[in-house]
Amino acid sequence: MSERILVVDDDPDVLEAIRVNLETEGYDVHVARDGFEALEQARAVDPALVLLDVMMPGLDGFEVCRELRADPRTQHSAIIFLTAKTATRDEAMGLIAGADDYVVKPFDAADLVTRVRGALAPKRRESEATTVDTLAAKILTVSDGVANGTREDRSGTALVERLSSGGFAVIEHRVIPDGSDSVARALRELALDFTGLVVTTGGTGFGPRDLTPEGTRLVVEREAPGLAEAMRAASNEGGHPFGMLSRGMCGIAGSALICNLPGSSEGALECLGVILPALPHALELLAGKQPH
Repeated sequence: MSERILVVDDDPDVLEAIRVNLETEGYDVHVARDGFEALEQARAVDPALVLLDVMMPGLDGFEVCRELRADPRTQHSAIIFLTAKTATRDEAMGLIAGADDYVVKPFDAADLVTRVRGALAPKRRESEATTVDTLAAKILTVSDGVANGTREDRSGTALVERLSSGGFAVIEHRVIPDGSDSVARALRELALDFTGLVVTTGGTGFGPRDLTPEGTRLVVEREAPGLAEAMRAASNEGGHPFGMLSRGMCGIAGSALICNLPGSSEGALECLGVILPALPHALELLAGKQPH
């Protein structure tokens, strides 16, 4: 079945151009002409992706995005903002903070299709991973520096490689700024209807913006303290008693296991290595494959 896309724009010419381009690529396209119609359509057709204009009369794109993310019926949908050519870099970063990507109007048809495929790819890989007996993982890098482009995401990249070599299908890697609200929002989206591992890297220390554990506690339903304690104990070995400074936690949200790892690539890999042998069994239990 073709993937369903909802296009929202108050300009009928833009709507028609996008519809034609996406239907040519085989997508099932639905349209809405304002924010209120967008919410109604999204709840009715359950789109895999929403292409959402920012500037609309009445309910603008930002408000629609917040509503979609807050509603369990639509919070799984990928969102790409359609924004004006005059948008600044700061505005663009603000858009990405609430959505998966953005496209500048007037857009190039080939670029639009590429962005659409990129936004849908994690959803497709997740669907494929859940149809086979594969361990699935998602990675969340929490860092103001990485999010604004001033730092390299070394720990996130290292975790992708380590989990992939350890038998996991890494189906999504997301970057967000620090802050308990941004962490909680991202984790809710990543854990929704997902059976697998979600690891965060960054924001577990004593800095004023290190709030990953606080955001995680807003999402988890049950804590898994043994995993966090094992990571802290391992980090204290070898004459480097810094593991005790980590405030990272682990817990369960639905059938997803969420684990906070340090922000350094060395620390993240060390801690992941400690808990990795126990993860397949833990995920089998969460998936109901070994009921007690």
